[in-house]
Amino acid sequence: MKPEDYQEIIKRKDAGLITMRKHPILDLEICNYTPKTQYNKLWDVYTLMSRGLILDSEHNILSKPFSKFFNLNETAETTMSNLPAEIPSISEKLDGVLGILYPGSKIVVDYKGRSELVLLAVLNNENKHELAHVKEAEELGLSCAKEFHFDDLTQAEKYLAEMQGINHEGFVCRYLNGLRLKLKSEDYRKLHKILTGFSAKDVWDALRQGKTLDDLLNIVPDEFYQWVKRTEVELLQSKNKIIKDATAIYQEAGKLSSRKEQALYILKATDGKYKGLNGVVFSMLDCNMEKADEAAWKLIEPKADKVNMRDDA
Repeated sequence: MKPEDYQEIIKRKDAGLITMRKHPILDLEICNYTPKTQYNKLWDVYTLMSRGLILDSEHNILSKPFSKFFNLNETAETTMSNLPAEIPSISEKLDGVLGILYPGSKIVVDYKGRSELVLLAVLNNENKHELAHVKEAEELGLSCAKEFHFDDLTQAEKYLAEMQGINHEGFVCRYLNGLRLKLKSEDYRKLHKILTGFSAKDVWDALRQGKTLDDLLNIVPDEFYQWVKRTEVELLQSKNKIIKDATAIYQEAGKLSSRKEQALYILKATDGKYKGLNGVVFSMLDCNMEKADEAAWKLIEPKADKVNMRDDA
């Protein structure tokens, strides 16, 4: 890696966009993008390539995975109208964790006791050219991701739409210019959402405690990031509206001379509005903004129960 490229990696590390972890034994650094990068879509050549990128002590690339890639229609580049005018190479998308030098794990798909290394791709570190993984697998005596042949992506999507159950996650499509994108079956998406165990209440709980959503985002599959972001925006808007309405009533009540007059005004002003608003105003009247804030969060607590996280270790 060129010195200037390494410095760009460091800049993104300092900005919280990339993590650089030392190997516990070997003199290696492993670079990965962070939930902050993914959640805010802060993608560039350096964050995209930091997906298990391994550097030695002299900052040489020891092993480079293929860069982060997205679902169909998830980015401008992967929208159907912007795709290259060619039929891509299509292979099965195996469910698990990308292994560069380390083993991965099952997430959703049950492979019925199957335990082996499966070759997904082969990238030449020197010239960045990608080799034919099926041919390389045959020469190495390894299993590889199965290839599929369709006339176009629409046919591939139809195939996945008609597939029942979660015995197959979906497809990876690769174009001659190196562009990759993912197609996932609907049953896989639904079950993945259940097994990763997140809900609107998880988002609400993190926001209520003033936490970042990083821990939650670590278990959320890519296709649900926008759901998390939308839920966050909706919850914050609802909570801020409560605070705004309560503040307006509190300010008017504060103009009255006695506590009794203030209380009567608050009860009248909040009558017919959302239940519990008067509690937020009374907390403001007592100069307890922390309690008012907590009361506002309680008013918008999602009613859905949390989904239990399943242990797939």
